[in-house]
Amino acid sequence: MPWFSRPGRLLGAGLAVAVTVAALLATLATAPSADAAPGVKYGLTDDAWIMAGPGALDERLAKLDELGVRIVRFSLHWNEIAKSTPAAPSNPEDPAYDWSQVTPVLDGLHSHNIDVVLQLVGTPSWANGGKGANWIPRSAATFAGFASAAAQEYPWVRKWLIWNEPNQARWLRPTSASLYVVRLLNPAYAVLHRESERHHRPLRQSKSRSQSLNLNPSRKLDHGS
Repeated sequence: MPWFSRPGRLLGAGLAVAVTVAALLATLATAPSADAAPGVKYGLTDDAWIMAGPGALDERLAKLDELGVRIVRFSLHWNEIAKSTPAAPSNPEDPAYDWSQVTPVLDGLHSHNIDVVLQLVGTPSWANGGKGANWIPRSAATFAGFASAAAQEYPWVRKWLIWNEPNQARWLRPTSASLYVVRLLNPAYAVLHRESERHHRPLRQSKSRSQSLNLNPSRKLDHGS
């Protein structure tokens, strides 16, 4: 029977929902207020909108200012920036690197005093034996070179994420904590820390919620590869 022929049942369901919502609101109204944690920051992550959303980049950055956004997570896709093998992986000026798509966004965020959490993600096929971007690189040195080049290209960045949800196969294969630590996390941390010290800026460790490995990336971890 069509839904519009049974108004009694719909009205009863709607009333039940209304009563439930009213009870919930009453509970919230009487609940004690909690102070926000002073160290918590709320930001935005939407690479597609920032890079190619409606209007010009300056207009989108102005919208972030209008909304009060003070921190943005943005991704550097290794597989898109280094489509061919760099001869000098740690040199951001190597001809294999193409920063042209991301630099305007990052420079714009920086000029608007919007803090950036920069995420490194995506393996180029030359670094993992011709597999997809979610396959881990064969060598830790290749990813370390990219991380070093990125840190030199954007020396003002102080917060970094190493990969996105490495415990999910759609983002990282094989899905292995030890491989993630040995080939991605530790080598990247080492070079990011080095470049940060070279630019006289202390590095702030930043980990995604998926990196629930209870690891301290400030020290080397001895795992098999």
